[in-house]
Amino acid sequence: MSSTGSASLTEKAGSVMIRFDLREKLIPFSLLQISNNFREMQPGDEMEILAGDCPIQAAIFKDVMRILPKSDYELLSQNDFTGDKPVKRLRLKKKEPKANI
Repeated sequence: MSSTGSASLTEKAGSVMIRFDLREKLIPFSLLQISNNFREMQPGDEMEILAGDCPIQAAIFKDVMRILPKSDYELLSQNDFTGDKPVKRLRLKKKEPKANI
């Protein structure tokens, strides 16, 4: 497993879900990977990002929403899960591009 983040793809009903598990990963490289994958996603595809509970990893959600154009995604959910290993989850859906008039 690479230290830049673990990505997996799931297809569902005509769209794709890309999942990044960033727990115990190097965040700067992961942000680049997230940005590159988001750019290649099709409208309707979803991205899920998992992060640990430490402050650096928790801040990645703000960074992700800062580097992706706000007009290009819909925030589906942002959750915290508690347990033995707390996890934070962010889910985004790529929007259709706006038509230039």
